[in-house]
Amino acid sequence: MYDYKRINTFLQKHIGKVDPKDKDSDYIFTMYFDMSIYRVVILMHENYELDFSQGAFAELLGYEKKIFTGNKSYVGKFV
Repeated sequence: MYDYKRINTFLQKHIGKVDPKDKDSDYIFTMYFDMSIYRVVILMHENYELDFSQGAFAELLGYEKKIFTGNKSYVGKFV
């Protein structure tokens, strides 16, 4: 079984925080796999965007090819 918390921690280390100088700052986004619906969930911080419009990474995660913006939660459309 995968350790999804460890995977998310790995991703967050490479993405960074909203205020890198503040150790308690929020992460720019948090990504995790919801086992109850079998989809990837992305929680975005305001004033940032995640561009999935190019390449195949969006499809790998179950998302459409588009740009996600704002302070929202996104759930992949595909299993």
